[in-house]
Amino acid sequence: MFLGPRLFPCLMLWFVVTSRLSGHHGLASSKLQRCMCLLALLSLLQQVWAFPYKIGVVGPWACDPLFSKALPEVAAGLAIERINQDPLFDGGYSFEYVILNEDCQTSRALSSFISHHQMASGFIGPANPGYCEAASLLGNSWDKGIFSWACVNYELDNKNSYPTFSRVLPSPIRVLVTVMKYFQWAHAGVISSDEDIWVNTANRVSSALRSHGLPVGVVLTTGQDSQSIRKALQQIHQADRICIIIMCMHSALIGGETQMRLLEWAHDLKMTDGTYVFVPYDALLYSLPYKHTPYQVLRNNPKLREAYDAVLTITVESQEKTFYQAYMEAAASGEIPEKPESDQVSPLFGTIYNSIYFIAQAVNNAMKENGRASAASLVQHSRNMQFFGFNQLIRTDSDGNGISEYVILDTNWKEWELHRTYTVDMETELLRFGGTPIHFPGGRPPRADAKCWFAEGKICRGGIDPAFAMMVCLALLIALLCINGFAYFIRRHINKIQLIKGPNRILLTLEDVTFINPHFGSKRGSRASVSFQIISEVQSGRSPQLSFSSGSLTPVTYEKSNIAIYEGDWVWLKKIPPGDFGDIKSIKSSASDVFEM
Repeated sequence: MFLGPRLFPCLMLWFVVTSRLSGHHGLASSKLQRCMCLLALLSLLQQVWAFPYKIGVVGPWACDPLFSKALPEVAAGLAIERINQDPLFDGGYSFEYVILNEDCQTSRALSSFISHHQMASGFIGPANPGYCEAASLLGNSWDKGIFSWACVNYELDNKNSYPTFSRVLPSPIRVLVTVMKYFQWAHAGVISSDEDIWVNTANRVSSALRSHGLPVGVVLTTGQDSQSIRKALQQIHQADRICIIIMCMHSALIGGETQMRLLEWAHDLKMTDGTYVFVPYDALLYSLPYKHTPYQVLRNNPKLREAYDAVLTITVESQEKTFYQAYMEAAASGEIPEKPESDQVSPLFGTIYNSIYFIAQAVNNAMKENGRASAASLVQHSRNMQFFGFNQLIRTDSDGNGISEYVILDTNWKEWELHRTYTVDMETELLRFGGTPIHFPGGRPPRADAKCWFAEGKICRGGIDPAFAMMVCLALLIALLCINGFAYFIRRHINKIQLIKGPNRILLTLEDVTFINPHFGSKRGSRASVSFQIISEVQSGRSPQLSFSSGSLTPVTYEKSNIAIYEGDWVWLKKIPPGDFGDIKSIKSSASDVFEM
């Protein structure tokens, strides 16, 4: 498709050499010179007529006023103009752009994307994650690259299934997980505005977080009305253990009404007291200015300013100048219109600019190496890339993953400026302290979850550390054994008391019983008659009255007999040595069981 840039200069050099030799070779040399001139002219015409690489910028530019504030046509025009004038890019080919509007409804957006396949050589977008996978599959069949800044779908990380897809920025989920891991905030809630694009974004964000093993308690949608916002916040409050709330909607700092009302209601419901951390998702897609940049919306709205104390803004790090400074410099040089004012332009402007430069760099690398720019080749040549974008440093690693740096911005309820607290190094996936600590409402961050949520290859249930769970189980087992032992001791003590006290006692004293001679029946009547008399009186409810005269019955003591009468019943006694009646080890276990019944 593209001609090599070296052909025309070589032909011109040949023309100069042959013209010097024309005087020595006559007519033949003159004919050769005419042929070479004709070839040079054809080469020049081919370069003029060479089909340029046209980049399609896909987004809801016509149906969403806040997306339209990114000025996609101005951003794309500025990037293309600078690329075509950049000597680092070969002059044998050129770039063009076309703005492609996608519908704000996902089904219609996919339909319109299909109709755009002949209008561009490669695409920046889509902006709606709801059809990113379908668009990537279509791009593969069309042999056209899909370079996205908004597709959060974790399935797209599979290079084998989606060989023509590439991300311009690091995956927002990677950035979120890196921050959540540092602070050990595993339990998350996701809430979106009711626009279709943000509803799809929330669903994809929750799915991607769950693919990392993190628990997402709720995925909610709210409108701008107070009733739906209050209901959504109450559901979050009732959910279990949520500590970070990801807001998939336009940021309040760039005009997002839903987020502003959401934070105001959260402040009224006492949810911005440090229990939760609110994270604006859309700031992950661009570089939000913070250096010497006051935000009037925070200055003019005290309730929002106080609520924003519970917000942590994670955004792409800017380099020497902020987005607004870079925009004003471009306007001052006449490269872009001076109107509107820079603070009325969405920072997404810079992301669109960087995306076009990203594709141009990939095309340039592919053409230099193999002379062709297929979709898969562009993705492969987007690895190990580094260039300065609009006001950011764009970098990729050897796998093509974005490793541009992010920053965590914070404010307090007194100020309306944002300050850098941490730098998120995506190359190492670590956080570096930026010099200013985070000001958490209440003086401390939300409760941390167990580390096992972020440990690869480990299963974490309910947010409980396995070691802690083992300790709890062991403590419960010891407590159960102690309770059972104490209960057994009390029961045994009661049984021993019952052996020697009360009407049902087993251990008797000499005063309680009357010993009899088991052989007295041979002297006065039979033993059976006496037994019959005693049993009869017992059955009739009377106490047996035995009156034996000393003449008829020989006096019996405990030394001579182990049979006695106790309250009308015959008892057989076991002689034990004097001492503590509590330890009766000679009683068999079967007898002890009977006593305890």
